Amino acid sequence: MLKSDKSYTTLFLANEQQIIVSKTLKEVEKKFQYPDFFRVHNSYLINLTHVKQYLKGLGGELIMTNGHSASISRNKKSTLFEKLYLDN
Repeated sequence: MLKSDKSYTTLFLANEQQIIVSKTLKEVEKKFQYPDFFRVHNSYLINLTHVKQYLKGLGGELIMTNGHSASISRNKKSTLFEKLYLDN
């Protein structure tokens, strides 16, 4: 999972390591143009293969295999569900 914090991006790895880079998520996202990566929110880019659980809510929230969570924007929710083969 990648999380934006203004002009910095934190990469949360499966082995619990974190890498902080001094680039915006938009800049970093260009390097992650693979089918398994999806921008679920302005602040989050996730690896779909590491989604553990979906929690309902206004947009919803994803729990990743490393225990971190990512918010889902309402306008990305239906596309995310298609990619995860979930029903709305």
